Amino acid sequence: RKPGEGMMLQIDGSKHLWFGPDGGLCVLIWAIDDATGRVCGAVFRAEEDCVGYMLMLRQIIGKHGVPLSLYADRHGIFRPAAADKLTIEQQLAGQRKPMSQFGRAMAQLGIQQIAAHSAQAKGRVERSFATAQDRLLQEMRLNKITTINEANRFLRERPMPLFNQRFSVPPACELDAHRACESFDLDAIVSHQEERVVTRDYAIRFKNQRYLPPSFMNALSRFEKGPMWAPA
Repeated sequence: RKPGEGMMLQIDGSKHLWFGPDGGLCVLIWAIDDATGRVCGAVFRAEEDCVGYMLMLRQIIGKHGVPLSLYADRHGIFRPAAADKLTIEQQLAGQRKPMSQFGRAMAQLGIQQIAAHSAQAKGRVERSFATAQDRLLQEMRLNKITTINEANRFLRERPMPLFNQRFSVPPACELDAHRACESFDLDAIVSHQEERVVTRDYAIRFKNQRYLPPSFMNALSRFEKGPMWAPA
């Protein structure tokens, strides 16, 4: 284990029949503090996706602060496969490794990403899911929870403090490595971002639509360039 809280979080998703055989498969995404085994953030999603991990990250930062590192598998959500395919010549030429949306957010927040090479390497979070599939599933069934929205509300209101009280352990030292988030614009960082080139007519193209950014629209309106247009 790491000696202090916030030094490393193990993150993963568990696809399971969380609402019983009739509820269909969905995914529980959560993070376990490596030093204590405490669940720091959790969210249910229909599939394991980047949005789910972004939502979980917002929970963690809002409650505890920005952790130093995240330990995850080698899923494309965290690092695209092309990141490992740059040649030495490409790296020497200064070509940047491609980053996923989640990886870009981690870099902007100064969070180190550590990639596990096997499920056993992140065994703490794997074992926690086995416990959740027993206890959390039964708890939700007793409370007649049958949808993802109800389950996420339930996670916020009740079971995580009970789970942490029962299964977490004291850290080896009192150091809390979480960092304050006042210097970060979380709404801008924890988001989906795309790079586009502004054309000669001050427009950008996204998903076969042309847009005129508001800053250019305001400037052009002062020069009476005629009516502004919406996406075609």
